[in-house]
Amino acid sequence: QGIEKAKASGVYKGRPVDAELRNRVRELLAAGLGIRAVARHAACSTTTVMKVRDELAQR
Repeated sequence: QGIEKAKASGVYKGRPVDAELRNRVRELLAAGLGIRAVARHAACSTTTVMKVRDELAQR
């Protein structure tokens, strides 16, 4: 209940992405790879890739 409320209000965002992983994902996305390809090369989930992509788009 508490986590659902926090997520709904935008307060709860989960574990932050490691800075090294964020940089690797950013480089691979800039190289033109797709989300699944980036996830494979960076050894992370597609959700993490989309999270980093969305953070970069907001900047």
